[in-house]
Amino acid sequence: MVQAVNKLNMTDSQLNMWRAVIAIAHADGTVQQEEKDYLYKTLANIDNSYNLTDAQRMALANDLKVPQNISTLIPLITDPQHRAMLVHFGEVLAWADNEISVDEEAILKKLHDGQMQSVDRDKLRADIQKKVHAQEADY
Repeated sequence: MVQAVNKLNMTDSQLNMWRAVIAIAHADGTVQQEEKDYLYKTLANIDNSYNLTDAQRMALANDLKVPQNISTLIPLITDPQHRAMLVHFGEVLAWADNEISVDEEAILKKLHDGQMQSVDRDKLRADIQKKVHAQEADY
């Protein structure tokens, strides 16, 4: 007997992060086959892991066909972790075809710069020092 896996609900922030990733694929005007392959594989994994609503599923499917404006999606990504994930997955997607277009590069730079502006560098530095000191104490 196979046990049902407890799936998570996808938040609006997560959904809009994935919609923005898909928008990056459209940035240069052509979604390359390698980018499509990456997106289809990723969306299949998402569907296996999350309880997507019909509306969420339709939004993602539509975004594959119809380019969305990434600038309207970014403000809807409210969780800082999802914004960081957008930078990461956007870079992975942009390099899926082993070539990054000028348009993709501009979007990624804007995303990276925006992400870095939201980082509290003093807090990050303090957290790192705290972890280093804790590790030193363990040794």
